[in-house]
Amino acid sequence: MDSQTNSFRELSERKKVTKSDLRARLYLYNQSLIVSSVAEIAEYGPVTAMPLTTSDQAIGQAVCSHLVRFVPELPNNLRDQKSKDWQAFTASGAKSVKAFRAGLVMVSIETMKNGIFLSAQPYAFEGPSLYAGSELSLAADHCYIGAAVRRVLKAAAVLVDHRLFEETA
Repeated sequence: MDSQTNSFRELSERKKVTKSDLRARLYLYNQSLIVSSVAEIAEYGPVTAMPLTTSDQAIGQAVCSHLVRFVPELPNNLRDQKSKDWQAFTASGAKSVKAFRAGLVMVSIETMKNGIFLSAQPYAFEGPSLYAGSELSLAADHCYIGAAVRRVLKAAAVLVDHRLFEETA
């Protein structure tokens, strides 16, 4: 996947094997991006952590790499994990899970049919469905996926700045 400009073939094949759309998560915390693989609805396995200054190409490659690792069933060993075992938290260097969650913007990444959908919102937001989103082709080049990640993060920041994620807004 590293030398390719996109991951269309790998993503399409993985969707066929799993008979499911694929999911991954990306977090922005303290000027770092952390990409995580998803099993059913929970994160699992090693994460990819990189500075926010990483190239769009590398961000897109990381996103696709984690989408391809999606598994539709939750492994048994994940059920016993505690918050402190959360790989994204560990990679963040945050002093506590509470501090990590409070300063976190999450991007949910999901394939649907022939597209990749990105939706960003603060992790701690528990209100109605409000997010900054983008839709791309499953065949989008890695650099476009990385650029779209940056755009949804910036759009989510605007929503935060205008206090639209607060319950009283």
